[in-house]
Amino acid sequence: MYEGNKSLMSGFKAVSLVQQNPQRETFAFPLDLGALKLHSLAENLEETKGFDPNAINLKMTELVLMVHGSLESKPKIIDDFNDQHPECSKNSIEKKLKEAFVKDKRNDDPRQRYYATDETL
Repeated sequence: MYEGNKSLMSGFKAVSLVQQNPQRETFAFPLDLGALKLHSLAENLEETKGFDPNAINLKMTELVLMVHGSLESKPKIIDDFNDQHPECSKNSIEKKLKEAFVKDKRNDDPRQRYYATDETL
């Protein structure tokens, strides 16, 4: 350090950049990356709330059969599908609805219906 800055640095102190959570053990430098990864994995499992993130991909045929040509609203479809398949999260169902279906008027029908995209079929 440059000696001329010594008086300026007297007001500063070292601060840990790792957030310390009272529910877990405190971390100090040097950081144990293995312990940090285990804690983050455990937190990610708690965040999924028991839902399998790939469950919606396994249930796509059921989702297509239920949604294709449907007049129901998006929240109603999401709730009904989640009631029938509780392993699928509502968030994952909504994402699949957005990427695999379009709401459109076709032919002479005056009402909008959900239709599966060509890629989905």
